[in-house]
Amino acid sequence: MQGSAPSGLEVGRAFAARSGDEQRIRPVHTALLPFER
Repeated sequence: MQGSAPSGLEVGRAFAARSGDEQRIRPVHTALLPFER
């Protein structure tokens, strides 16, 4: 997260690690897929 812009997937991963809920972030990162397109 230094200099380079974090991708939706990277953000989701960091969020999941912080919350500890990978299942909850899964749908979020999936919803971001069409957004990054």
